[in-house]
Amino acid sequence: MSRETAITEEISYTTDNCDVCGDEVAVDDVPGDVIEPQGYAVLLGEGAVTHQSEDAGNWDEEVHFELEKDVSDLPTVSAYITCENCVEGIHGISPETRPYTGTLPPELTAASRQNITSEEVSDGVKALVYLVGAVLVLIFLFALL
Repeated sequence: MSRETAITEEISYTTDNCDVCGDEVAVDDVPGDVIEPQGYAVLLGEGAVTHQSEDAGNWDEEVHFELEKDVSDLPTVSAYITCENCVEGIHGISPETRPYTGTLPPELTAASRQNITSEEVSDGVKALVYLVGAVLVLIFLFALL
């Protein structure tokens, strides 16, 4: 008589939200059978950029932003997380392609994200004002009848 046993293994990984659409993405040590989309790190920085990878060591990727030698300030660096769908939609590339190194779209810069948000809020406020105005006009017309 044979006996079957099951072994369970708990695997933990970190999740974050996409800075473009807000969807939850998996960001590190993700097993292959995870349903959540992969997250991609997007770094914006000044100066010359060097990139190194290490598979056998205890780190995966290392990115350096260096300004000219006569500049005393530290380079400004911003980091964002994007999901697979946004990467494919914004750049028109699939996850199998090499890392994208071209011009970044305005959706990923903090200033433009604030502008997009403020435009959406102002459009919402305008719509609310029009709606309230229309309701007041209707109430006034019904009061006259």
